[in-house]
Amino acid sequence: MLASTVLFLEEFCKKVDGGKFDAHIPDANTMKLSKASYAVSLYLDSLTDSLLPRYGPGSVSERNEIPKDLYKGKLEPKKFGDYAKWLKENIPNIDNALFNMYREGVKLSKEQLDTNTEVGPLKYGFVHKGPYVDVTFSKALENLKRHL
Repeated sequence: MLASTVLFLEEFCKKVDGGKFDAHIPDANTMKLSKASYAVSLYLDSLTDSLLPRYGPGSVSERNEIPKDLYKGKLEPKKFGDYAKWLKENIPNIDNALFNMYREGVKLSKEQLDTNTEVGPLKYGFVHKGPYVDVTFSKALENLKRHL
């Protein structure tokens, strides 16, 4: 669920930043929303660099992974309002899930993170490999929510 939501958020932000939804965004909000979307997409692009897959008993399996292009080219401009409403309601859940995933990773030793040691169960199948969660990403998500 989290992975597909992040892929949706990434595609949505790229479309907004690329001007694909401009006809459906109020003129006064277009530039602010575009900047907020760009900031979020930068963090999403680097998110894969800070995550490590960790499949263990009871966690997400590799067979259940979803393709990275799940939403590519599938978001329709005329449904912008629905997408924005859904994101506005769910951004706090996305942020909370990413933070919980970070907390799961904090419990692991550096050795477990650096090797392919199976650990689990991990609810999301991934852990942050960095020593801290990036609060600027949370701020970028909150800024996006404010402009939706």
